[in-house]
Amino acid sequence: MRKSIWLVLSAMFSLVFFSGIVLAADDNSAQAQVPAAEPELVAPVPEPAHPGELDLQWLWGEVKSVDAANKEITVNYLDYESDGEKEVKILTDEKTNFENIKALADIKVKDTVSVDYVLTPDNKYLARLVSIEKPEEMLKEPPADVPAATGAPAAPATE
Repeated sequence: MRKSIWLVLSAMFSLVFFSGIVLAADDNSAQAQVPAAEPELVAPVPEPAHPGELDLQWLWGEVKSVDAANKEITVNYLDYESDGEKEVKILTDEKTNFENIKALADIKVKDTVSVDYVLTPDNKYLARLVSIEKPEEMLKEPPADVPAATGAPAAPATE
């Protein structure tokens, strides 16, 4: 009788073991039949924010001349690629915005400018934002919460 119990248990174990192998094989074959999604090899190119508008670039330099009649300024700037100074004419139009000034006529020679521009198809620099930096005015007026330096020690606070 013991021999028959062992035979029955062996048969059941074999049946469970081989059933597991068969089920695993079915899962693998089912997965093999599902086509895998192909990865994209090229990242999609983002659409420009404004159709027809080119990539915005930036430069910073000193104004060498202002030609209000032709709506352009000439700027001397440091070219980071060549590590040398260059001079460029920058055109303005009705889409050009100005910061710290009201118009092109307010720009003066030797002003420090920051210019956001686009390079047109005919390789001209077209300003989108011209910002005048005025560091001397920032140094003239101390912030309201900082006392002016007089050389005398500050008086102690009284209660």
